[in-house]
Amino acid sequence: MDEAKKVEIAMQYARDWYTYHAGQRILATRFYLAIIGVLLIAYTQSSKPVALWVALFGALVSAVFWVLDVRTTELVNCGRAALDRLEPAVFVHIRADDETRQHLTKSSLIVRLFDKMVGSRSRCIWRFQYWLRLLFGVTFVASLLLAGYAWLSKPVLASGSDGLWAKWGVSTQRAWVLWVRVQVPSQESTTSVLNAYEARAECVNAERAAIEGLRAKYPSARVDVRDETVWIWREENAATVTMLDYYCLPDTVDPRGPKGK
Repeated sequence: MDEAKKVEIAMQYARDWYTYHAGQRILATRFYLAIIGVLLIAYTQSSKPVALWVALFGALVSAVFWVLDVRTTELVNCGRAALDRLEPAVFVHIRADDETRQHLTKSSLIVRLFDKMVGSRSRCIWRFQYWLRLLFGVTFVASLLLAGYAWLSKPVLASGSDGLWAKWGVSTQRAWVLWVRVQVPSQESTTSVLNAYEARAECVNAERAAIEGLRAKYPSARVDVRDETVWIWREENAATVTMLDYYCLPDTVDPRGPKGK
């Protein structure tokens, strides 16, 4: 095998190596952005205990992808080093030009102005690796801060409300309360707490389940539902109508008024 053929084979191998691992780096970045996007949505839609673990997982993901990028960069640099040695044999200097950033200032007017003001020391910021590692670091720190916020933040309770929730056996760490007001003809209506939840969606789901439970509880009765209000007519006394109003309210709101009326 003559020398030219050897150089051709070596160049093809080095180019394929570099292209593959550089492509893997781009693919990993896409996966990372997708995962962080999903975690961000999950954090905003979750209750505080779940949000804490979502944020911690985001920090872990950022750390893992940073380590993976270090390894990928090492493999990419292996291909670069091989191309550096082979380029003189084929009379090109693409890698040498890239290493010295010969064409950087020709790519953008902003880059030229910035380069004149700061000098060649600024050229490191015009690299993919610089911004990718910065993204990993910022996301890692932000995830830890969000985890700390989820850990330390507590629902704001109105004055004297702790005793109210404790009276009904409800945890004071809940933010949404499910109330029900029951009204029967010739009787005074009563308003009471059914349960409390950390997220409004959980409270609404419980409200729907409670309304559906009335149908099962009174299978022979006529049950009409309009939004959050239920009317029940029983067969044994068709003239008697029981009306139930359900409310999902923040734990700072008492529908009975400041004095429980």
